Amino acid sequence: MADDLDFSNVTADAFGINVSSQRIDDLDRLCLDHLRTIKAAGRIPRALDLACGDAAMAAHMHQAGAHVIAVDRALPGADQRVAGITYAEGDMRTPAQIPGPPQFDTILCQRAIHYLRYFDALYLLKHLRQRLTANGALYLSASGVNSELGTDYPSDTVVASRMSPLCHEMAKKHGIHHPVCLYRPDELAGLARAAGFSVAFLWESEFGNVKAVLVPDTQTESTPLRPEPGIRR
Repeated sequence: MADDLDFSNVTADAFGINVSSQRIDDLDRLCLDHLRTIKAAGRIPRALDLACGDAAMAAHMHQAGAHVIAVDRALPGADQRVAGITYAEGDMRTPAQIPGPPQFDTILCQRAIHYLRYFDALYLLKHLRQRLTANGALYLSASGVNSELGTDYPSDTVVASRMSPLCHEMAKKHGIHHPVCLYRPDELAGLARAAGFSVAFLWESEFGNVKAVLVPDTQTESTPLRPEPGIRR
């Protein structure tokens, strides 16, 4: 529920409130369960927390027994870092520069992909598919058209062209002062399939955000990656 969040706890770069430091949601729990299952089978899982924010979830992933790389444009300070986690600056819009092993067992990307234009998001997901093991999973969420963020948002625009700021009231409440591409569940599923994923689970939260567990589609290869896009402000 949105009502249990501290809306004053916002990121310094106007990319919304720090949710992961305040609670673990259902998508986080599925991700942690996956890591624990791999660990119980006698192998140390490799995990990526992409757009990690304050890296609170990276710490939980580490506690679940994973080797974790936490990546964001702005990383937590030295006094907030957890020993054993690798912290690396990186940008979702330049995914080829994301560090780490060739492949991960688990990738978590919460509350971030809506800051990318649709085709930049597609490029990112194609890259992440290549960075997953055959039995790996991507845990992905996006802010939804049907959430309160969709108030006075131009949701009738086709998703491939959708990129607009929130209305003033929602931008102020949620600390989001960048244009976003909000999603409906079928739109996020279509994006995932175009990138070469199968949708294992897809749901809309009570708040109206879209969450998914995606696995590599071994029957259908994703289309080739286009040249890495330039950073768009």
